[in-house]
Amino acid sequence: MVMPSGTVSDKHKKLIRRGELFQMILPPSYPGSSFLQKIGQRFINKAQKLEKKYRQAKYFKAKKGVCISAGGFIFNRAMVKEYAPKYSKGMPLGTSQDNGSGIRLGQSVGGRTKHMDRVTAWRFLNPPMSFAKGMVVNKDGKRFCNEMVYGATLGDEMCENNDGKAYLILSEELFKSSKLEAAKSLPFQRDAAKMLMTFNAVKRKNVDDLAKVYGINGDNLKESIHQYNESAINDDYCFLGKASKDMKKIDAPYYIMDISIDSRLSPLPTLTLGGLEVDESTGNVINSQGKAIKGLFAAGRSAVGVCSNIYVSGLSIADCVFSGRRVGKSIGEII
Repeated sequence: MVMPSGTVSDKHKKLIRRGELFQMILPPSYPGSSFLQKIGQRFINKAQKLEKKYRQAKYFKAKKGVCISAGGFIFNRAMVKEYAPKYSKGMPLGTSQDNGSGIRLGQSVGGRTKHMDRVTAWRFLNPPMSFAKGMVVNKDGKRFCNEMVYGATLGDEMCENNDGKAYLILSEELFKSSKLEAAKSLPFQRDAAKMLMTFNAVKRKNVDDLAKVYGINGDNLKESIHQYNESAINDDYCFLGKASKDMKKIDAPYYIMDISIDSRLSPLPTLTLGGLEVDESTGNVINSQGKAIKGLFAAGRSAVGVCSNIYVSGLSIADCVFSGRRVGKSIGEII
């Protein structure tokens, strides 16, 4: 279905752009976001009315093959709950067309899926660097990851093995230095850090009161802080491999911030990594018997690819280029 070119198409594009502009000003979980979402939706609704009235059906006959490359399914919340429930409370990252329609199309003709439970969750702590020099604990009051690791690594450990719960703990010295560092960061990094420190941070004078803020195991939290400080003071690596130069002794008063997957003031960006299983040499979609479906290919996030197990920034673009070229080469070789 396509919109005819001309005045109607131009008006449709303007409405969509304006609607998306309002809807992207604030993350959906932020206070005040619902008001902006409603304003944006009004423009989207007007665009959808134009679609219903003027869109035209176009039919194309494929002589050699069809490639499904329609994105992932992070915006299909029902599919996320079905395949990757651990990430259902995360903030969707992608476009509105990441609705799983391509994957479902492949499934409808017998295509097999794989890694549908794999989602990348981005919990970046730095900048400001002082955030990463603090410590992160789970609901049980225990550290579970080196705070200096790549954001997707921290997010994966948090969601896969700690029920999506994580809390950042800083000393007053680290909290103050974080404010100074955030001011020098890029706007999107600066604003996220400021929002976290201004509206999410809770200050407490002792560990017992600190643990009560989010119902964390107090005894374990005391031990975690003690172990962390020992490593920081003794110029040693901690048990998670964090170097003492990247650690700072955490003394009272303490600051705690909720960075869990369901934190309203620290939304966790998520995108799906699984999709249609393909022949690694051709990009052909595989059926339930493990055989290639003749003439059907898949690429990008609609298919299992390079980053379906673990994600690093930019891999979806690289994967789309690689898998797209692979499909093009394969279709070109069909006589």
